[in-house]
Amino acid sequence: MERINNVFIKQALEQLYPKGKIWESTLKKDVSFDVRTERFAELYELLESFLDETDIRTSSLKLKDYAEEYDVDITGLSVVDARAAIGLKMNACGGQSVSYFENLLKGYGAKGFVEECTPFVCGLSQTGSADQCGDEDTTYMWFVEITENGSNIKALTNFLLKYAPAHTVLTVIQNQGG
Repeated sequence: MERINNVFIKQALEQLYPKGKIWESTLKKDVSFDVRTERFAELYELLESFLDETDIRTSSLKLKDYAEEYDVDITGLSVVDARAAIGLKMNACGGQSVSYFENLLKGYGAKGFVEECTPFVCGLSQTGSADQCGDEDTTYMWFVEITENGSNIKALTNFLLKYAPAHTVLTVIQNQGG
């Protein structure tokens, strides 16, 4: 986006003044008008830079804050690469499939698998007794077993729990035995 400049501000301010030769000649001789124009342009630039910081794609000053918020290590990365890494993490809002969660494990450098339990369905599933096998609140369950930790297991666990499908109870198990 092209930044606003003094000429544009001056034209905009000139249009606010009443029409007439007296005003036009006054504006051309008024040094303070040029100073005000320059200050408005500087203020506009400052406000634009504040808006740039609210978006990760254009942020520079707040990149470390965004990295901390999304738990992304940007040490040694260029500004462009840091923006991309934070943006990827920010936009990874969770898939609804087992394969999505298995890819998340790989992305965090962890090894493991996701087991999706099948709900008990009357007439299709069988049991050896008349007892009910769980209630409807626990119909859909996933077990994420992590067999080898990645760089940040706590962040991965929190991320998995946060973005688990809404209808699913997700349990994370750390099994270092393999």
